[in-house]
Amino acid sequence: MVLLVLAAFAGGIASALAGWAEATGDFSLRKFLKSIIAAAIAAVGFAVLYPAGPVPLAAILSAFLAGAGADVLSNRVEGIVAKR
Repeated sequence: MVLLVLAAFAGGIASALAGWAEATGDFSLRKFLKSIIAAAIAAVGFAVLYPAGPVPLAAILSAFLAGAGADVLSNRVEGIVAKR
């Protein structure tokens, strides 16, 4: 279970770091913290919803991708809200 939480959190952090590397401006702590929060939400979701027992590699990869996806989705939602 802990491995899933760490994988989801690592996915969100990896996505945040990739976004920072792609950006042309300076590092934004606000955006990075938002990404950490999104990753933490994905990690908690996996921890709560995944059944107890052995964790296959596919589940760990899915958790990593869910963490990254949560960060990307939160960026899109933020962009939509900022336009309105």
